[in-house]
Amino acid sequence: MPLIRLLLQLCLFRKGPQDVPASPLLLGIGLTFYLLAGILLLGLETGWQDGLLRTLTEALLLGGFLWTILSLMNKRPRLLQTAISVYACDALVSSLALPLLLLMASVPEARPAYLILLGLMLWHWAILGHILRHAVSVRWIQGIGLALAYMVLSYRIMSVLFPAAAA
Repeated sequence: MPLIRLLLQLCLFRKGPQDVPASPLLLGIGLTFYLLAGILLLGLETGWQDGLLRTLTEALLLGGFLWTILSLMNKRPRLLQTAISVYACDALVSSLALPLLLLMASVPEARPAYLILLGLMLWHWAILGHILRHAVSVRWIQGIGLALAYMVLSYRIMSVLFPAAAA
């Protein structure tokens, strides 16, 4: 339960990745939940096998992005805490999106669900920016910019690797 409380505080911008214990076990837990949430979300849309492949690819892209940014900023010792924060917070937000996507699949005219999902996407962007801001010691707007750069870059790469999914 303390881990969930810490994740909520991260997602509410009250804590930063520096407050997360640097634990390979926590990274494994965060990454496992990230993968499970991604497979569930993408599996609903694309099928389970493709969802698994896309989720693994996204996990590698995200890890590579974190490693690159932290290396460029000479902050690589922060990688473990940053990766735990990003993967675990993503899993938490994704788990909130899952019921909405199920609702939208069964009731396409559920317009409020679309607005809530948009809000979750914007919140996810802000959380990633918040985590990156602390990880590389920059201002909030720069962290948001890094998060946006990652989102655009990952979308472009995923659309090349999985062209049917981008259509």
